[in-house]
Amino acid sequence: MAQQPPQDQKKVLPPIVPSAGVAAVYRSKLTKSVDRMNNSLDYWLGVRWEEDPVAAGRVLATMKELGHRWQSHFDELAPDVAGQWGGRAEKHTTNRIQQLLDDAGWTVEFKVSPQVQAIMDSAVQENVGLIRSIAAEHLQRVEGIVMRNVQKGSDLRTMTRELHEQFDVPLKRAAFIARDQNSKMTTAITKARQTQVGIRRAVWMHSNITAKGHFRPEHLAFSRGEHSPGAKGPIYVVADGAYLENRWTWPGFEVNCRCTSRPVIEGFG
Repeated sequence: MAQQPPQDQKKVLPPIVPSAGVAAVYRSKLTKSVDRMNNSLDYWLGVRWEEDPVAAGRVLATMKELGHRWQSHFDELAPDVAGQWGGRAEKHTTNRIQQLLDDAGWTVEFKVSPQVQAIMDSAVQENVGLIRSIAAEHLQRVEGIVMRNVQKGSDLRTMTRELHEQFDVPLKRAAFIARDQNSKMTTAITKARQTQVGIRRAVWMHSNITAKGHFRPEHLAFSRGEHSPGAKGPIYVVADGAYLENRWTWPGFEVNCRCTSRPVIEGFG
């Protein structure tokens, strides 16, 4: 329940941003397992190749064994890592919103509502699949590298070079998953909590209006209050989002979107 402040006034609260710490812990757990998997592949495939590169069957059998071992590891790892991340992300976002409202004179006591629980369950399940896919996609590509080099009769140095190029791929993907999913979770929990206490509007904040580089033109235009094909910002209805790039969306929800929002508190008296 929320106890509204006595004053009849409008306030725009500070932005609600994803926790860099929560994302960093998530990323660290993923990259540690990826590093272990890469080291294992590098060592054992190299050992088998040096023993007898002509005996292709032994190298491929080793690859199959390693693939099964590390896919099983990620399958077992995923529910625990995703569950811990989901709990941390929800707690950070809820605490941040509560603190902002407290500072504005609005006493709030948040509980895990059915909507918030559904958001957490859905996000955790999605991330379980994403974590498992890190290993699945990587191992498939590594197996392809091994098979092609066996067929070509390559030496160990050639195969190792190709493997090391591939080893960077899952590390980058793990970092992306941690950052992107943490942003999406923050957006979803923010929307649910704002709706829960009756906050109807928010201000869309672009991640860095003056930055040079990649950005979404419609997101930037909306944050500046300029007309975009679907809407005029920067204020949007929390329940609906903003119609940008031919769909309804919210700050931080789209892939690589780092926009944030500032809740608008108004009309109390």
